[in-house]
Amino acid sequence: MTRQGADRKRGRAAGAERSVAPLALTRLSGRPARIPGRSRSPINDSGLLPPPRPLACPLHILALAALGGAAGAGCLVTDPVPYEPSENIPPIVIPTVVTPDPLLITKAEAGDRLTFSLAVRDLNLDDVLLARLIVNPSATDPGYRDELQIPPAADGTRDREVTFRDVAVDGLGLPCSRVIVAVSDRGFRVGSPLYLPPEDADHQPLTTVALVQWTVWIDDGTTVDGPAVGTCGVR
Repeated sequence: MTRQGADRKRGRAAGAERSVAPLALTRLSGRPARIPGRSRSPINDSGLLPPPRPLACPLHILALAALGGAAGAGCLVTDPVPYEPSENIPPIVIPTVVTPDPLLITKAEAGDRLTFSLAVRDLNLDDVLLARLIVNPSATDPGYRDELQIPPAADGTRDREVTFRDVAVDGLGLPCSRVIVAVSDRGFRVGSPLYLPPEDADHQPLTTVALVQWTVWIDDGTTVDGPAVGTCGVR
């Protein structure tokens, strides 16, 4: 083969290589950007891509693109990607992290100060929880005592501690008292009972409230027939 023939062969090979060079798209316009030193793709004689149309991109391609690792993989999304709204999952009580034990009657004496503590698990890590301490709610007294805001955990964990400290036994009001701690991720409704969740326009609850109730018996030295013993069922 002559030298001139070899040069012509190499020229044809180089031209073929240039014809399959990848296109660089300018955003989603469908117009190829000019790449210096390279000829345009022969996809269309005018140098434009065919009219845009929705193109399903494999999930692994989208994932790689998000990580910046899909330099050799291309896909064009012309329709908005539908996203489901994030689901609100109400907080739940972790039953093994509740003190005192709500399944037992808490015995106390006049002058004592009690601590009521529990842990809740909230899968919506950005929620600010609201906790209420309610004592002996009734038709005439809703029993409101205290309220706490529980911010998201600094370390991003799902579990949060809710603690009401130094609750005076003398302030409970009854020798056998009900102590309630309610935790909500959407606040509470206006009015009594104070532990119910807020409602929408159709009077449907917006969330589910996590709730723990303790029974506190104030041992005042009464006999087996005394009011505290009879009400609490202590024998």
